[in-house]
Amino acid sequence: KPITNCDVRLNNLKTADALVGNNIAGKDVAGLKSAGELVYQEKPGLSFQSIIPNRAKGFVFEDGRYVKAVAMAIDRQEILDKVFFGVGAVGYGPIAPPHFAFDPSFKPYPKADPEGAKKLVAAVGKGPLAFEFLISSGDPALLQRAQLIQAQLAKADIKAEIKQLQFSEILKLQDDKKFPGATLIGWSGRIDPDGNTYDHIYTKRPFNDSSYSNPQVDKLLDEQRGTTDEAKRKAAHRAAEQTYVVDDPARIWYWFGVAQLVTVKSLKGLEPYPDQLVRFQFGWLKK
Repeated sequence: KPITNCDVRLNNLKTADALVGNNIAGKDVAGLKSAGELVYQEKPGLSFQSIIPNRAKGFVFEDGRYVKAVAMAIDRQEILDKVFFGVGAVGYGPIAPPHFAFDPSFKPYPKADPEGAKKLVAAVGKGPLAFEFLISSGDPALLQRAQLIQAQLAKADIKAEIKQLQFSEILKLQDDKKFPGATLIGWSGRIDPDGNTYDHIYTKRPFNDSSYSNPQVDKLLDEQRGTTDEAKRKAAHRAAEQTYVVDDPARIWYWFGVAQLVTVKSLKGLEPYPDQLVRFQFGWLKK
């Protein structure tokens, strides 16, 4: 049962109208752990959150320098602390901590750099950067996140105008490559790093919502698909990530998620998996 509002979702668990749930807002995690009325479990996940700019020709973010300016201007640690309440981890790309190709030393934007972002926007020579920021309606935690990002960007004189639409409307705009500015939609993650990268970044692939295209990145992503040698695959992924995150950014990544699972005390046998899929076949109710 999909429930978009994080507060309603948790209340359904507290009243036992639902026996199991996930995607718990960071603000509620500490309380769940201490209250003891429900069983809360988590482990590092494969998911990421990102700002997706439309880099198609004729749109605001066609010039990749604008994308990099946004990446430089946001404060990922502040987002983690204030919106996610420390749940999850700061992220800089799509390759998450559980992936074999993850590199914990890859931190290209360790601190917000609004002055550097201002200089990059000025170098484009088209005046101030302003864009429409589309987010899904119905979730107060998501709106709070968008407002914090909006405030961070304002320090770099970048104006993000928040507009709330139905999730399905945003997906349609992304599929048609017709959204005017940027969207704020995450990805639940896949076990192999290819599932977090290839279809999102490779030219004209189905989840490449930013219309990104870079021949060198395509070549590297093809190389990692062409071998089962993890060392070679990791090297290709690392080289590709440097390009599509820093040198010619496809989008702006900022957070890695956790795999969460909340159950009533009478539901036994379930545990979270990094892919966030619930293995219900292992669960049973204790009378």
